[in-house]
Amino acid sequence: MADRFCSDFLANLASNVVVLLLGIFTAWMVGKRLNIWEQAQQRKREKAAEIEKAVRYLEFLKEEVEDISKELPGMTKAFEATGFGTLVSIRSSCWEVLLPSGELPKVIGAGLLQSLARFYGQMAHVNRMQDYISRAWLAPHRDSVPGMKEKMQAGVIMTVRSLKEAQKLGATLPNDIDKEIKRLSAELDTA
Repeated sequence: MADRFCSDFLANLASNVVVLLLGIFTAWMVGKRLNIWEQAQQRKREKAAEIEKAVRYLEFLKEEVEDISKELPGMTKAFEATGFGTLVSIRSSCWEVLLPSGELPKVIGAGLLQSLARFYGQMAHVNRMQDYISRAWLAPHRDSVPGMKEKMQAGVIMTVRSLKEAQKLGATLPNDIDKEIKRLSAELDTA
């Protein structure tokens, strides 16, 4: 009877240990799978938030590009009509904020990013040339400096070229931005 008790006890102990180990292993595997699933869901949420943010940024950029593009023909005419140019103020605050943050290259296409960079590069060139022309125009005794008149005229010519190039780029950018917004929105819907 003692032998039977010991053998039953050992058999029950062994089966309980096996069941316990199987339970621990099963709980560990389920926990691991749930953790992987939760991480995947978290990545989806982060990607969706990133896309939503990019769409908002693109909407701001589109509005800014449209506003600048409306002003460009008048600026170009003013520079062409005068021999010294005219004072212009080109706002590009949205681009200036987004560019150093590094947010846009993560989500928008390289082609659109390049077009935006070219457009805003032309705007920066216009601002630099305007500053150059203003300083040259306000310089004391500018008539006595050899070549100053030619430098000012060259500045006006380069400014007009940059304004015309920006007009060409600005004409297509809103549509390109809309296409990117639609692409990102479709990507957001599938996520």
